[in-house]
Amino acid sequence: MKKILLFTLFFVSISYSQEVLSLYEQQIPSKIKTVANLRKLANQKLDFYGKLNPDLIYFYLNFLDRFYNQSMNDNEKNSFHYLDALEKRALLMRKKWAEQEVAAIGRLTLNTRLGNQAKKYYRNFFSANFQEKIVECPYNPDQNKIYYFKKIYYSLKKNPGYDAKSDYGKICRELEKEKLGDYISYSSSGNSTDSPVSREIVDKSLDEWYLFDNNEANSETKLQHHKLILTYLQDNYAQFRKHKLTLKIGNVFINQNLNHSDILKHVNQGLEVYSGMGDFRRNQISVGLQYKYFLRDYFDLFSYVKFEIGWAGSPGKTNMEQGVGFSNTEVYYSQDYYDKTTYHYNIDEVKISDIQLQSYYSKVTAPIFFISNNLSFDCGVLLQWNRISYFTDYREKVGILSEITQLGVTKWQEGYELQHDKSDYSEFAISPGLDISYVMKLKYLIQVQSYFNGNLFLALKFGYSL
Repeated sequence: MKKILLFTLFFVSISYSQEVLSLYEQQIPSKIKTVANLRKLANQKLDFYGKLNPDLIYFYLNFLDRFYNQSMNDNEKNSFHYLDALEKRALLMRKKWAEQEVAAIGRLTLNTRLGNQAKKYYRNFFSANFQEKIVECPYNPDQNKIYYFKKIYYSLKKNPGYDAKSDYGKICRELEKEKLGDYISYSSSGNSTDSPVSREIVDKSLDEWYLFDNNEANSETKLQHHKLILTYLQDNYAQFRKHKLTLKIGNVFINQNLNHSDILKHVNQGLEVYSGMGDFRRNQISVGLQYKYFLRDYFDLFSYVKFEIGWAGSPGKTNMEQGVGFSNTEVYYSQDYYDKTTYHYNIDEVKISDIQLQSYYSKVTAPIFFISNNLSFDCGVLLQWNRISYFTDYREKVGILSEITQLGVTKWQEGYELQHDKSDYSEFAISPGLDISYVMKLKYLIQVQSYFNGNLFLALKFGYSL
């Protein structure tokens, strides 16, 4: 039953403003029906009065009749001034009610952030800053008709017609009890898996604030509206807490702990003089698993700790080529310095191929700031074990000059040799940094990760919580 109500509330929240005027089609002057702008404005006004106080619908329809059908242009006679005074009075009553709800929240012993979040739901009602006016109604209101139009608004159904013998006040009170009964069941269903309080229910309850403000139907239950808000927020966090495991996949755009300089340091036994290789960067595909350990009862500073482990690797193989390599000379003397041997090394046609970049990582983070319950900033530490593997191919030209000083003899030999070496290089890195996490519908995660220890690590991850 609650699921049906939830669907109905969601549907009404989307189509509500389009349906209100059609409920009162018989009472709307023909000019408003035929002029699109007037119809739109009347529809918005009916929607506004229904959410402010449905009693005002009767007075608004009466004003339209007197202004358009009876051609009363005087704002006192057509009841415009009286309707304006009723509207201001209702706005002030709603503001007072909101202030009472906020004060009641302040008296509760709550997590500070939870209390502040609950108070925010009433802030739109505090803008009424005018004095209440007393204006006399230019006609005698029909109380039963006031209830008749309210009953139509409550039921969202066109009525076959007004029956003066019907007690529409009693019908409205029964409908209000039904509405309050639904809210009571939701406010007492804290942390329910099957029927948690939804945002649509909260928004609908704020539109129907008058049900909670000294309403006759609420005289028995005395349901306090802020309890519904708190139940919603606590339900939301309870649902969030159930999703402790998150699978992640993403892309590492920058990992400066893995670059070409690390490769070149280790080519050919540490000889480093390479020029023209160009910069080398590769994106890495990343997969990981995250676990949340909860420490507090609501979204707050360090309210949970996230532990993550994963792997990142380059999706394919990369080659780097350089035509000109480097030269090196080594000189050796015999013990008596009579013999001298000079080795001339010339390396060219260098090719580094099949470069594979892999990272195994673990990460610990905790929230430090929330913009909303869905958007958080988490600080933490990233631990990486980075590994590079590659093949080095090059042509090594060796020239040997032998000099025997006593005999005045010199001898030159040279030759070429093609070298093919496989190399592995790994290192460990620790980086502090920040995650920006956005969670949708408690399950879907978008996360930007940025860490820096002199080298930058930047990644974009997508996640699904189990």
